Amino acid sequence: MPLNNTQFSLSLELTRLQPLQFLSDNIGNATVNLLRSFQNSGSDVLAENDLAELFKFHQIDENMAKIFEEAVVRPQRPIWTSFRPLLERVWLDNRPGPTFMRALKQQDYFPMVIECSFLAWIHERRSLATAFKRFFEKDLEDAPPETLAANPKEENIVGIIKACEDQTAAFSWEGYLRAASADLHLSAGQILSPLPPVVFRSALRMLPTVQSLYRQRTMVITCSKGDGVCAMIVWAHHILGINVLTNTYIDDPDSIENTGPRQSVLFGKSLEPAQVILNLEKRCSIPSV
Repeated sequence: MPLNNTQFSLSLELTRLQPLQFLSDNIGNATVNLLRSFQNSGSDVLAENDLAELFKFHQIDENMAKIFEEAVVRPQRPIWTSFRPLLERVWLDNRPGPTFMRALKQQDYFPMVIECSFLAWIHERRSLATAFKRFFEKDLEDAPPETLAANPKEENIVGIIKACEDQTAAFSWEGYLRAASADLHLSAGQILSPLPPVVFRSALRMLPTVQSLYRQRTMVITCSKGDGVCAMIVWAHHILGINVLTNTYIDDPDSIENTGPRQSVLFGKSLEPAQVILNLEKRCSIPSV
């Protein structure tokens, strides 16, 4: 029996739908594989989106971005093993993980990865996640009731920090911290001292402002040498390209009072104004809230 026009049209449309179904399956598989890769790395896609929003207005210094990317993105290298009868050679797969690769493809994620990589270098992972969590909670408190503000779980934030730390482990921040301390005569413990939580949260909000309005806005911090001075210098100057001015006293190291002349050290371009000023006092109490 010959096909009529209606039967022929229906058959033609069904054949056209088959590739669409195949494409849909492929997209579904790709999404599942992407989510699984993030889960395996300890991170979380939605929480990464929330955290990336905090950093998306931070403009990373171009030279630092290049150095960081080149250090992390390295080709696979063969490692020869002594067990030749069992295995001719073993390849160490040191390719970047999904969080870092996402940052290379979507530039809004790059500031989060490089800054979390650094912050995890000097802060304990859990305390850093707690500081981020408090930042989200404060935004949630200040948001209008009808606003669906981001508020990721602290465990998910810990996973993101771990992913950034693990996937960028090829890059060392120690040299930058020691360089920042060279002119400030800091002890080994002061070089690696973390930022107080209140300073961290303030910097997270204010650094992009002083960066974009550098002639109209200045961030002034009064602290002691053990309050994450090197951390702030590396974060603001080396990573974000912001001019940082430190003011400290040259006096008797055994004295608890601020005596003697003040010494100023500028990290940045001498012809540009300082956007972050660190006044280093011997006796200074910063609230830990």
